[in-house]
Amino acid sequence: MNIEPHISLDRVEGVDLIRQIVECYFCHGLLWQPVACKSCDKAFCSACIQAFHAARSKEICPYGCSPYTERPNPQIIIRLLVDLKISCRNKSNGCTEILLYNELEEHEKN
Repeated sequence: MNIEPHISLDRVEGVDLIRQIVECYFCHGLLWQPVACKSCDKAFCSACIQAFHAARSKEICPYGCSPYTERPNPQIIIRLLVDLKISCRNKSNGCTEILLYNELEEHEKN
């Protein structure tokens, strides 16, 4: 199984209006399994912030909050994400499915 480390924003329909809210600071893709900094509420892909912290001796926020304390993502971001329509990563192989955020992972596993 080949899972992308992030979802390219060019696969998301109508994302230009909310790009700054749903784009990961690190991978510049769509936030995937997002978490946020408790101090500044900035959101990151879970895997991206874990990789960032693994490369450092101390957990800091990329936006300067120290120490970084993880919290669940703000509900407004979750509501925006679940309504997004995303084309399957296998579109170039003929898959024409356009799925909701919460349906994407299961579809692409199969």
